[in-house]
Amino acid sequence: MVISNRFGHCNRLGTALDRIERDPQRTIRREGGPEGLRSMAESAYSFKWTRAARSFDATVRRNDMTEIERIEDQIKRAYGGRAWHGPSLKESLAGVTAIQASGRPLPGSHSIWEIVNHLSAWTAVVTQRLRGQPMEEPAEGDFPEAGSADEAAWLTVLAGLESNYEVLLAEIKAMDDSLLDEACAGRSVSRYAHLHGTVQHYIYHAGQIALLKKM
Repeated sequence: MVISNRFGHCNRLGTALDRIERDPQRTIRREGGPEGLRSMAESAYSFKWTRAARSFDATVRRNDMTEIERIEDQIKRAYGGRAWHGPSLKESLAGVTAIQASGRPLPGSHSIWEIVNHLSAWTAVVTQRLRGQPMEEPAEGDFPEAGSADEAAWLTVLAGLESNYEVLLAEIKAMDDSLLDEACAGRSVSRYAHLHGTVQHYIYHAGQIALLKKM
């Protein structure tokens, strides 16, 4: 009975999280305030009943996965979805318009457009380093400037990020576990660190984008 109740908590939590994006105040009131949501979340996560948690556990418990496959799985989750931490990079970018992307709600901060340019450029740098080509930073700069608030240009930028991500995945698939501890393109940082750093990079900026969308 306890497990059944907690499974029910998880289903309610998933529904609440879906609603909270559309109408946060109403959802919080409906679930008994912030404490109600928090209690429900703790119950669900403590028993790992969320869809993402079950999927994650099923993946990491596969004994036949190589380390490269595990890293690939983590990069896919951070970029595309089914991550345990919350919305992935792609999920955070869903629905962002060119006007939103080029806006700067916080003085002195980067826009979403600039962040996407930054992620796309550094994803390409990681790929080049894995291929043995030393690169200090992207040729276009750390945070390439945004273009005009044009929807077609924004879609092109998103497509560029997706393309660079797919190229990186292909490079990872071609790697062998024995190469992970090797220095990357003559640098002191290993291939392993570059790949896990990419996961962290996607997660960090996904959270930043999610906050900027709400402003």
